[in-house]
Amino acid sequence: MIQRVQTIFLFLSGIAIILMAFFPIAVFTDAAAAETNTKYMIFTIFEVSNEVGPNPFSFWFNLPLLVFVAAIAVISITTVFLYKKRPLQMKLTQIGIFLNIIMVMGILFFYIDQIEKVTDTMANYQDIGIYLPLISLVFLILANRFIRKDEKMVRSVDRLR
Repeated sequence: MIQRVQTIFLFLSGIAIILMAFFPIAVFTDAAAAETNTKYMIFTIFEVSNEVGPNPFSFWFNLPLLVFVAAIAVISITTVFLYKKRPLQMKLTQIGIFLNIIMVMGILFFYIDQIEKVTDTMANYQDIGIYLPLISLVFLILANRFIRKDEKMVRSVDRLR
């Protein structure tokens, strides 16, 4: 049944992860320019754009992040239509959760750290882009919980027959 509550959570997870393409994850400012709030670098899933001078990062720097976002979006959206195969739906949702956790850790502990080191700047998390992977993760966890609940209910009914 496509009208189950986990369908809503999976769909919202897919929307949240797709919205990462439209919002910057972080904005980096120079320590001296912090009080003037001048943007120095803008970090999105596609690129790290430099507002001031030459860009020290290539397309290949952001490619793993782009792959993770695409994989999580595809898993979230396609899992919606696997409502008749709850065990497969549960496994794909768990894979989506795992990929999302790796992506969040990669953003926080690798990407932002590398950009700060190379450009000698400070990250500013005022945009919604940094929170979208966490929102997607919460929705995936909720969807997995309700899929598991449905599976448990179906198995208990099968036991009674």
